Amino acid sequence: MQRSCRLLCAHAKDVLCSDRDRLLYHYVPDVCALITVLVRTRAVIGGFAALSYILRDPSLCPTNLDIFVPMSTGNLLVQLLHEDHNQHLQIVPPSPHPLPRPAITRAVIARTTTFVCRSTGRTISIFSSSSETALEPIASAPVTALVNWLSPHTFGCGYPVLTLNRRSIVRLPLGFDLSLIRIFTHLARHDFSVKVEPHRWADWGCRVSPSQTAWQQPCLRTWYLCPDQGRFFGDPGSLVTTYDLLGTDLHNLRLLHQAPYGVAVAWRLWTIRPCTSLCTLRDPFLPQNVTVLPVIVIEQTLQLRVMI
Repeated sequence: MQRSCRLLCAHAKDVLCSDRDRLLYHYVPDVCALITVLVRTRAVIGGFAALSYILRDPSLCPTNLDIFVPMSTGNLLVQLLHEDHNQHLQIVPPSPHPLPRPAITRAVIARTTTFVCRSTGRTISIFSSSSETALEPIASAPVTALVNWLSPHTFGCGYPVLTLNRRSIVRLPLGFDLSLIRIFTHLARHDFSVKVEPHRWADWGCRVSPSQTAWQQPCLRTWYLCPDQGRFFGDPGSLVTTYDLLGTDLHNLRLLHQAPYGVAVAWRLWTIRPCTSLCTLRDPFLPQNVTVLPVIVIEQTLQLRVMI
């Protein structure tokens, strides 16, 4: 039995790592070099590329790779990529009329640098966080379908019960933004169901009592789906795991401050209608009116979750 478990874990590692490398080969010719740079700068992959990996759906893979990096190592990441001539990367001059990003995401990004790979024709955007965690911009995504990331050693999904079923909650208030139209259009093309409140899906709405007042929404805190609820990568409602369940040195990841260790992030989605349990007032992670916050989780244990 023990031998069978080890063989299965080795097979799972091979599949997960090969899928990761195949994803990155869309953007750069030297994947090993890119992984080395990501480790050195504590950067992670986000956006639709991370969603494509989580869902094992190559059709979701975009032409642009989003890389998120802590504020202190952002310049180093750009420098290392620019100096690696084997990657055939060229910095794209800033557009005089760039497509604006959602206001919530824009507030937690200090600077953006875009490369184009001459050998693949695809682009790479480096988003330097305004704090010491690369996960803050990801946790600030306008939809839960994009609250995912993958690093050289681990990967995470903020809302697996929704994302793995192609469902997503919208963060409010959004305002009008052209980039949001692209996000919603891409999700719709891949059969995503998007709601403002999770109880709008019948199978989740039947699990809670309806709100007695029009200004409140039913609370799904028990299932980690309440928009007002404070969340972090590693809580029971998230999916955080490694490519190598048996061989990954978690202690070493902590020492190197590799995601999800080191400076992490806590967040809530925030909605117009508060929940019936008033999670914003009683939440143990986030103060009232705070939507995203860099945090250090003391004695956090990585909860290894099976993807089903």
